[in-house]
Amino acid sequence: MRRPLAFVCLVYLAIVFALIHIRGIPDKPLPAENYIKIQGWVADKDETNQVIYLSDVTFCNEADFTTKEEYGAICYLAEEGTLPRLGSYVEIEGKVGSFSHATNPGEFDLYAYYFIKGYNFSLKNARINAVSSSYNSYLEGLRSIRNGLASTIEVLFNEEDAGIIKTMMLGDKSSIDKDIKALYQESGISHILSISGLHISIIGMCLYSLLKRMGILVWLRTSIAVFVMVNFGLMSGMGTSTLRAIIMFGLVMLSFELRRSYDIITALCLAGAIIVFQNNYIVLYAGFWLSFLAVFGIAVFSRCLYISKDKIDKVPFGYVEVISSKGIIAKLFCLGRKTVSITLGQMVVGLGNCFMACFSVSFFTLPVVLYYYYEFPLYSIILNIIIVPLMSFLLGIAIVVCLLCELICALAAIAAGGQVAIASGGHAAKGAGVTVAIFKILSYPCHVILWFYKHICKFINGFPLSSIILGKPSAWKIVVFYFICGFILLINCWNIRKRIEDSKTGVKSNNKARECVDKTKTKLRQKIKTFILGNQFKVKFILICVALILLIPVRRGFKISLIDVGQGDGLCIEYNSKTYMIDGGSSSKNNLAKYQLLPFLKSKGISHIDYWFISHPDSDHISGLKEMLSKEGKMDISIGTVVLPASATIESDAEEFIGLIKARKINIAYVAQGDSFTYKNLSLECINPVKGKVYDDVNAYSEVFILRYKDFSMVLTGDATTESEEDIMEYLGDVGLRPAPTGDYKNAKGGADSCSKDNIDQGKGADGKADYKIDILKVGHHGSKTSTGKAFAEILSPDIAVISVGKNNKYGHPNKETIDTLTDIQATIFQTSQLGCIEISVDKTGGYTVRQSH
Repeated sequence: MRRPLAFVCLVYLAIVFALIHIRGIPDKPLPAENYIKIQGWVADKDETNQVIYLSDVTFCNEADFTTKEEYGAICYLAEEGTLPRLGSYVEIEGKVGSFSHATNPGEFDLYAYYFIKGYNFSLKNARINAVSSSYNSYLEGLRSIRNGLASTIEVLFNEEDAGIIKTMMLGDKSSIDKDIKALYQESGISHILSISGLHISIIGMCLYSLLKRMGILVWLRTSIAVFVMVNFGLMSGMGTSTLRAIIMFGLVMLSFELRRSYDIITALCLAGAIIVFQNNYIVLYAGFWLSFLAVFGIAVFSRCLYISKDKIDKVPFGYVEVISSKGIIAKLFCLGRKTVSITLGQMVVGLGNCFMACFSVSFFTLPVVLYYYYEFPLYSIILNIIIVPLMSFLLGIAIVVCLLCELICALAAIAAGGQVAIASGGHAAKGAGVTVAIFKILSYPCHVILWFYKHICKFINGFPLSSIILGKPSAWKIVVFYFICGFILLINCWNIRKRIEDSKTGVKSNNKARECVDKTKTKLRQKIKTFILGNQFKVKFILICVALILLIPVRRGFKISLIDVGQGDGLCIEYNSKTYMIDGGSSSKNNLAKYQLLPFLKSKGISHIDYWFISHPDSDHISGLKEMLSKEGKMDISIGTVVLPASATIESDAEEFIGLIKARKINIAYVAQGDSFTYKNLSLECINPVKGKVYDDVNAYSEVFILRYKDFSMVLTGDATTESEEDIMEYLGDVGLRPAPTGDYKNAKGGADSCSKDNIDQGKGADGKADYKIDILKVGHHGSKTSTGKAFAEILSPDIAVISVGKNNKYGHPNKETIDTLTDIQATIFQTSQLGCIEISVDKTGGYTVRQSH
């Protein structure tokens, strides 16, 4: 075994990964009281936002709450002031709050995120009662250096640039512009904001080279370099990628000192094992996997795709041969044609290998990116080719300018009898006007590079397909994907071994020679291996295409998802390639589209909504869609048609909302009782509102639909009132519940401007009354007593009743009367406030299952 240490580390990582996934993240109990008093050690702090992070928390006045588990807390202080020093022991009291769990597919799990980081609850409006006199002077000293450098950065750069530089150089994300951060994330270059191998290599290797030129002994210069890097990591917060880079840097330095070769695969595996040993739950963290897989992709996998240097004169680019054959450049520079061809070939190969390196990182990390973020920025490969090389200049200039400014201003302050700039938090830098002005000029290239970053990202994002939504891949697809990657690596290993054997035997690399060398091997195995090695590029290309195709989502079947939007409504219908949304709003959750609706849709691989039905224009039904329409730039999810109720007052009730729809050039349709939408075996028949009727209550003209698929039926009610239900029962008395029509939806007028009876196939085909019984009722108005009357419920007699309602809402929904009514008809009740997102899966025969979806 060539790498026994790497093998042991991989086995350890696999065991931990399996155990953590089986066990999951536990729910730690919290005291029942709302206002509590705690004690703990200050592990970190955020002066900008007045936040303290406590570790080893104990509960002071909770006699009935005893636990041996370790807790961490995030305390948001009620008043501004000087924060306790790092390592001090404090007593704080405040209102306890728990971090929210993900209740929808694709939703970010805040509880899991903070649990991995070691924090289990929060204290809001917190007040500090007592602080110990002892503290960790070493960590506090590093924090003072960080604050001093941050102050210098704020002086030398404008506000926007300073936020980016502080994030890149110090790991301080408190002041980065949110729009810039979002822009980098959308463009696929947010990794440049994390302190990782690039930072460590620039600082560490430059320091090591400087010490080497000074003639310092190997053991001393390696020790100094590692010591400085560890302290840099502590100062910048020691994130996962930072810790990984520092461990690998330490192993590089160790190899220098021991005069041993450095193996990056062993170093990666050992670094991963050390980090996981420190925190087992880190295997659930996206940053952990992206950091390690990116390094493996660029350092190992990319070698499988590189163009070898011995093929420079055979580069298959016609223009190289044309330019060299004409001899234009050769005559200008007095060079031979062969020299020009090789030089141009080197340029082409270098550029090609640079592209392959970026492609390898993007390709190798793609399953993890999709698993956690559901979409891939298509042009990020090109952006990284441009942006990453400039990062070395950006960081190098920023580090040198800031350190020199601090040093010179410190010396000037000492000469003037003042304090050192670093110790004073950069005040000396602020005072030395001439020096600062000079260094502002020297730092101007950083502003130019950041300006370039910003505008090229905006330019690239304006292209079509700048971000491809592929959804969250299933586990088996990820396993097969990396199995294919492993086979590509195996092909490369076979090729290397083939070259070594050929060099030893003196045989040329062709199929006949290979047959002579491998006489002892079976003919079938030899033929397969000869074919693969003889067509390496084709085989690798095919395997990469197969791996990418594997991640393309294939949507089949029929599903209905009642999204947990808090106190509001949001329902998604998926049928093969078609997607319908009904409502999407909340009165209890802010930024609903950003944190619930868009993640849900993207995780399902949905990039287009065919019809978005709006039952009525109350904010708890449209706030999410309104947020999407109001966003600047192009929409994350495209929409074909927004369908509104054909009420006499809809234009005035939803004037602003309709204006936003028209501004996006989205089709608007109006639907009333008797209209229907059909697609193959699926139909949505509108049974409310009555067209042209004037309603006093906006809830009363809510769109109500009967959804039919094969033998499955469901009624979707919006916020329909008892008045609406009377109109519905009268209508049902005339037409009954018909079976779903067949055939595709067709608009008689050839467009989608309206959904009136005149131009929509109504699908009527049953004479007399039908059985009114349905399978599932989506209960109206969140279970309010103004909806779901006894007569209406008894006529429909649903087996299942689903209620979209917010947990602990101020309205007291669902009402006890409504629950009693549903209980009386023996309906099984499901609530989003208790279960989160509720998914209804319907099979080909119309049989269905109802389950918790997250």
